[in-house]
Amino acid sequence: MINITYISVSKRELELNARRSVFRANVIARDLLANTDEFTEDWGLKADALLAPFIKDEQVRVIIFNDLDRVLVDTGAKLRGSTLEFQLLNECRGRKEPRYALYQVSDGTKTLYTIYPILRDGQYQGAVLRIEESDPAFSLSLGKIVQDMALHGLPMIGLASFLGHFLLSKYLEPLNQLEMGVGALIRGNFDYRISKETGSDFSPLTNSFNVLGTRLGEVEEQQSEFVASVSHEIKTPIAALKIITESLLEAKETVDRETVFDFLKDVETESERLHEIVEDLLYLVKLEKKQMSLDVDVRPMNRCLEDSIQLLLPMANQNQITLHSNFTHKIFAEFDYNRFKQVFINLIANGIKYNSPGGRVTIRLYEERQRVHIEIEDDGWGIPEEDLPYIFNRFYRVDKGRARLTGGTGLGLSIAKEIVSLHFGEITVNSEFGEGTQFLISLPKRVEVPL
Repeated sequence: MINITYISVSKRELELNARRSVFRANVIARDLLANTDEFTEDWGLKADALLAPFIKDEQVRVIIFNDLDRVLVDTGAKLRGSTLEFQLLNECRGRKEPRYALYQVSDGTKTLYTIYPILRDGQYQGAVLRIEESDPAFSLSLGKIVQDMALHGLPMIGLASFLGHFLLSKYLEPLNQLEMGVGALIRGNFDYRISKETGSDFSPLTNSFNVLGTRLGEVEEQQSEFVASVSHEIKTPIAALKIITESLLEAKETVDRETVFDFLKDVETESERLHEIVEDLLYLVKLEKKQMSLDVDVRPMNRCLEDSIQLLLPMANQNQITLHSNFTHKIFAEFDYNRFKQVFINLIANGIKYNSPGGRVTIRLYEERQRVHIEIEDDGWGIPEEDLPYIFNRFYRVDKGRARLTGGTGLGLSIAKEIVSLHFGEITVNSEFGEGTQFLISLPKRVEVPL
């Protein structure tokens, strides 16, 4: 295991250089996805040719990781086959977002690290790490160019005039298209696209702009769906409360005391449901905005799972479901006990609720290198294949007809995913309709999270 530690410096310098580096790392990641089916070590031995266009004439080093943080390619030829573990890589894997930082080592050299995730259909495949070091020789070369221009000023003026006319004619039209596109996005027209026939020099920028428009359109659609879902979920208990109160008012002269008491119990149930929806929504917003503080400490994961199972035993017995676990030894990890207890209770409770009498929920815990894995598997109703991509969405329910019977707010899996993500972990699901469902959680044993 190789650990990388540097001293963070100058936020201003980071902001000046990061955008260009992130863009170039993005281009590398997209090119690799387009030309690679699977990121294996055998592929890594042949990948130098793919990277050659991206490092030519640049003072840059590129490292390609697979999904297990193993180095498949290193243009510096030092780390191939090694496994790296450092903060930027953990953040990139956990959040599936580009990360960057400017560092300074002991000799004063400043290095910009930019890491970009390689995602295929939303699944993390690995990452591109782009390392760009400052070099005093570069500044000297630039100074010499300026000096030569001063010595040969007149010829350069003529050449500059010719080049200026050529460049304007070649690049002004694509830039005008880009300006129009930005204006369209500002006005909310996320369907605007720049023609791919624009000059080849602008192809990466054109593609990035079009992808941005697609993503913004998706975000807008998700926001609309979210508002519609919230309205529907809140409308249901409010409608029930309205019907109950109207019924009581209409029959106020004839209704008996026992009936009033039954109605009041219904009012309490619907009020509690409405309260749960609002509380879960506020909790989820805090998680998504990273405003939730974590009480992180090294603890036995077994204990958290055992406590969750113990709490759910009455529910399991009532539904005639067997809870089975086999933890042979303690496995320690750095995590927030209460947050993960919430995750485990949600997943195990789902295995109980969406199951038939005589069913079984199995909980497994094991470790692999520097990661902890938890599996929660049931032999219940299962999830149809067409629903699997959406089950972590807010308010999404596989069987809306049974939603009132099984209870819950429809936010449990969304909350679970955000909690796992805050620990730089991953949660995935495998399921076959009518056969059962398996949730898998994987997280690093040690994490660096804001306290």
